[in-house]
Order: sequence, then C-alpha cells, then structure tokens
Amino acid sequence: MVKCSDYESAAVSAAVAKALGSLGGIEDFIVPGSRVLVKPNLLMAVPASSGIVTHPEVVRAVIRQLKNINCRVLLGDGPSVWGGEARNTERVYEATGMKLLAEQEKVELVRFSKHRMRGGIPLSALLDECDALVNVPKFKTHTLMFLSGGVKNLYGLVSGPYKTELHRRYFRQEEFAGILADIYAEVKPALTVIDGITAMEGDGPGTGGKLRRQGIILAGKDCVALDSALAFIMGVKPEKILTTRAAARKGLGVCDLRAIEVMGETLGSARGAAFRPPATSITAAIPDLLLKPLKKLMRFRPVINRNYCARCGKCAEICPVKAVKFIDSYPRVDDSRCISCFCCHETCPARAITIRKSLLARMAGL
Repeated sequence: MVKCSDYESAAVSAAVAKALGSLGGIEDFIVPGSRVLVKPNLLMAVPASSGIVTHPEVVRAVIRQLKNINCRVLLGDGPSVWGGEARNTERVYEATGMKLLAEQEKVELVRFSKHRMRGGIPLSALLDECDALVNVPKFKTHTLMFLSGGVKNLYGLVSGPYKTELHRRYFRQEEFAGILADIYAEVKPALTVIDGITAMEGDGPGTGGKLRRQGIILAGKDCVALDSALAFIMGVKPEKILTTRAAARKGLGVCDLRAIEVMGETLGSARGAAFRPPATSITAAIPDLLLKPLKKLMRFRPVINRNYCARCGKCAEICPVKAVKFIDSYPRVDDSRCISCFCCHETCPARAITIRKSLLARMAGL
C-alpha cells in the first residue's frame, strides 16, 4: 500500500511504480512480452470525477508498467449496459476517459462481445486470448455485497445479458457471493491494483454513494487479502464481507489479517473514521449469532423518487425479474416481484433510487 493524494499523472505513476517495486516489480507477476488484458471498473457512462469508475490515470500507470516490459495491452470492461450493447459500451468508454486513454497510450480497446463457459459461468472469451489478466478495481461500498473491490470487480468479465441472469438466479447475498468467488477461482488475475485515491462509502457503487478522500493505492496478487485490507480500512472485519468469506472458504486466498504481509504503508495509517455502510447492510451491525434469523425479517427495497427520475427506463431494462414497470409515465417497483438485487439502484444515472427499510430494520437502527 502506497499513499497518493490526488490523480496528478506523475504522482499516480510514481505511486503505482513504488507499490509494484515493493512487491518485486511487474516482472514478478507478468512475463515480459505477454498479451495482457487490463480490466478497470467501468460501471456506467460517467466521468472519472464521479468517483464511480476507476480513474484513467491509475489505469495509465498500470499500462505503462506493462509497456515497460514490452507487453501487448488490451483494455476493456463489461459495463452494466442494456439494449444496443456495443453502442452503449462505446458511450461508457468515451465518458469514462478510456477511449482517449487507449488512443494516447496506443493500446487496443476491446469489447467483451464473445464468451466461453468456464466453470458453468459465461466469461469473456478474451481471457483465452490473453496470457494474463490485470485487475484494476475501484474501492467502493456496494449495496448488495457491502464491498466492491478486487473480487467483485471481476463480475464485469461475465458476458452481456448473462449478468442479469446470474442476478436473477442467485439473488440471495450468500449465493451471489459464492458466484463471485467462483469467477475469481476461474480467472485468478495475475495482478490487482486498486484505485483507493478517492473511495466511496454509503450506498455505492453508483450515484447513490458518497465520495471519500482515501489517498491510497494498493497492489497484490491475492484479491482475498487485498479485500481484507480494504475491509479493515473501512472499519469492518474481513470475514463480514461475504465475497471475502466465500473465497477464503474455497481456499482462494487469505483473509486473516495476521497472516497477511503488508508492505509500504501500514493499514492503520489508512484507517480513519469507519466508512458509512450501505443502507442495506446488517452484517456489520449485528452479531453473527443473531444475523441469520433476523436477516429473514429485515427487508430492503428500492424506491424511485419521481422528483429526481429522468424517466430514462434504465431501471426497467436492467431489472432481472422485470419488477420495474412504467405506470403513469414513471417507473415503479413491484415489491411482490422485487428480489432486492439492487441492480436498478446501482445503475440509475439520476440518483433517483433510494433504499426503503422494513420496520424491523429501522427499529434496529439500520
């Protein structure tokens, strides 16, 4: 972990170089001359200043490290788009600054248009065409998984509409965390570099979250260990993060902080006030003994605020169970169908969707 106060290009480049240097250098992870897929977090068509997507300067620093050892770099992500996927992915690349970055750095900007089943999951066929994957996530909270970090970022490798299908089939938090762990087991990035310069707390990972200046870059091979470090910084026990717990139980990495060697800055130096958790999170507030029986009684549902709604229809298009319908020209959530996957909340560009808590959740102070 290395401190980096802002996104000034030279500062970010130095921070990434220092982090990788502490680990032995980029050659310890990537064979020189390899074909490498670099995958940032590009959730939606928003500028880097939104704090919702991996900042281009962090991606640039990673690309330049790879170019230093003569790698051929492919850059891309599978963002949460719907209908006209190729056209909308292009919009995401342009808005996030990735299209310009690819032109400046002379790397290939790719689309995840083809897939192959791996471990029963449809993942981008580009994984078969590359020698290594470099994972470049954004440090954010997440309404469904609590944390969007190293493991969660790999969900972008799931091909197109299958993302919605997996949300529909595995809508319970523990089941979805298991799928994310399975994806991690299949793709196992050679290296992960986390953009934690500006992080997000509250109702992330989209427009509902609140930005938080964190000022750090983290790098490593083990996403479970990296996410455990992020959890500690957030003020949460690593095992409370469902993706971390699922991956650790499968033997995919280390979540015991005592067994994780941290080089550079200490984790304690990056830990300030606890992150504001997502409105949906009960895992951090309730002891494990009481968590399972109470979880069934505490419900959270998305609510659409007409005063902010742009009536773009994105919530209705992305809902995996078609619980969002237009009534009187405005979208409305059918609670009887809603599975609380929060895909609509995650992808709403207008910040028009909030989370409604059940009476018991409110009584518990959540």
